[in-house]
Amino acid sequence: LATKLKQFIPKMVTDASKGALQDVCIMFVTSPTNINALNEDDKAVQEFQAVVSSLQTAIGKHGGSLYNLNVDDCGSGMFALFPGDATKQAVWTALEVSAANKASIGIARGTCFVGDIGAPGVRTARTVIGRPVNLSA
Repeated sequence: LATKLKQFIPKMVTDASKGALQDVCIMFVTSPTNINALNEDDKAVQEFQAVVSSLQTAIGKHGGSLYNLNVDDCGSGMFALFPGDATKQAVWTALEVSAANKASIGIARGTCFVGDIGAPGVRTARTVIGRPVNLSA
């Protein structure tokens, strides 16, 4: 099963389980999602799903991976991870995404820790830590 599922997970993400410093390009996308509407309105949920789906499609088309998605009372924030010097791919993605959605987008490139953090067997979380993450946001 693991072998079959691996084809759907980008190599950059599966390699991250070991945890290492990697040269990455990060694209952070924020949009004014109304969390209350998502709790009360099926149409709002469908619209939000369409936005996330279009983002994920654009990110994947340009070689990136949607790495994290957060929704709270301030809106939604998503960040995508692109391998190495993929700044051009991130910019093309940003242009495609911004043309279709009301979103603010930040892009930064540099070295980050990419991998699992925590106590194996207890609880771990896959994360990306580094200045480029903060700069892109």
